[in-house]
Amino acid sequence: MVGNNPVRIYFDNNIYDLILAQSQEFVISMAAKAQFYSCHITEDELMAMPPEKAAKQRALMAILQQLSEDVPSIPAVFGYGKYGKTSFGDEASNTIYDSLRAKHHPPDAIHVATANHIGCHYFVTEDRELRSDIDSLHLRMKPLSFEGLQSLLRDSA
Repeated sequence: MVGNNPVRIYFDNNIYDLILAQSQEFVISMAAKAQFYSCHITEDELMAMPPEKAAKQRALMAILQQLSEDVPSIPAVFGYGKYGKTSFGDEASNTIYDSLRAKHHPPDAIHVATANHIGCHYFVTEDRELRSDIDSLHLRMKPLSFEGLQSLLRDSA
């Protein structure tokens, strides 16, 4: 909780594999302690898995749908945004996107800009360089590893 409000958390795609490896009880306890968000890009990336990983894809999509509230991606980026599922960014979102896209590619830059725009407290990723670069932007939103997320949720009990 942050004040009287639940902690707002956005997952990078690499986190869903780690959640899948946890128990169903862990997933349920996560949902009770925080609000989680994603945008269509997460679903798009999961849907791009090869056919031989169809069972894993279904399991990951189930976790995505169980945990995350879908929000519009921000900023609108040609080739990534979907009609009706993306919004034009404000100056802060565009600045975040522009500062991250070359090094981390457009999807990660959009994820970070979206998470910041919707007021997430934390962006969870296993990408150390991305966490470092988010820190260097001096946003109110802070980057966390999955281990850091587990500690945060354990401490909020």
